[in-house]
Amino acid sequence: MKYDNRLEIRLSTKQKEQLYEIAGNNCTVSELIRERLLTEPSRLELKRNDEISNQLSRMGNNLNQIARVLNSTSLSKMPIPATEVIELKAELQLAINKISDLQITLKR
Repeated sequence: MKYDNRLEIRLSTKQKEQLYEIAGNNCTVSELIRERLLTEPSRLELKRNDEISNQLSRMGNNLNQIARVLNSTSLSKMPIPATEVIELKAELQLAINKISDLQITLKR
């Protein structure tokens, strides 16, 4: 690939030394910068992934609470009212849908 466009940036001496050190004998500084810019996730993407991870964690906690209630009810041999089962099923379906949406978002 031919690179026709030139870009200039200002760096401190320390930053410049770090770039050359990272590039080392493996690649040029230009190659290093192109590789990092085009392949590594940006801070915005990382923040977005953290938010998605937190949402998944909260949903997992909610599912655990639902399972705990169901397990404690079944252990005490008390029947679960049909309305509760329907509500729990709806909540589980919402959680499953959110997880599916988040998985799609993460794959983008």
